[in-house]
Amino acid sequence: MSSSNKVIITCAVTGAIHTPSMSPHLPVTPEEIADAAVGACEAGAAIIHLHARDPQTGKPDQRPEAFEPFLKSIKQRCGAIVNLTTGGSPYMSVQERMRPAAVFKPEIASMNLGSMNFGTYPMLNRFKAFKHDWERPYLKAPRTWCSATPSATLKPSSRSSARTTRATSSSAMTRRTSTTSRISGASLANGKLEGVFVRCPAHGLQFDVRSGCMKGNEAFSAKPFAVQVCGDQVVLLVD
Repeated sequence: MSSSNKVIITCAVTGAIHTPSMSPHLPVTPEEIADAAVGACEAGAAIIHLHARDPQTGKPDQRPEAFEPFLKSIKQRCGAIVNLTTGGSPYMSVQERMRPAAVFKPEIASMNLGSMNFGTYPMLNRFKAFKHDWERPYLKAPRTWCSATPSATLKPSSRSSARTTRATSSSAMTRRTSTTSRISGASLANGKLEGVFVRCPAHGLQFDVRSGCMKGNEAFSAKPFAVQVCGDQVVLLVD
């Protein structure tokens, strides 16, 4: 008796590595992402791995409201299993990356089990002209830093093993402090101050305490807060 080997095909229709200037066929708008997902399902994909992008610039966007329009369309038009990214994009913090899965609770959510290097900078040798200002620094940045998922952010799920792929929306989050690196989620309060720069304890990158910008790549930054010196105390002014 002959037997056939069944396979499960997963299709990531837009991802977060490629930029719009690399191909005019990269899905960017909610309509394009939904159409690509449905097309992949009709072609045989059982799982659709989904990222969102800014519809104007094509930049990866991990806000839940960026996911909502195409999620509704995909669910209405096909029966594929939805897999939401929690990898997001290399420059996002762990907390940012988790938000869509926490809000929409998909059948599956991806999870990075450690920090990774994304060697996108060699693409600059191939692509010279870019439509958007964010593309060049985005591709260049991983030369000096990695997509950080510190071990402290990973905790065992209390759910059954059959549902662990879905548990990423409710487990394994780090504490958010008032001053965090947008790249690793690490507290910059624990970093070493070197002149006007603070060095992130997670990956050693330096941030200007005056502007929040990363040293050597101003496209990425931590949120700065104003301070006021009151005698021997420094008061942090927050919104």
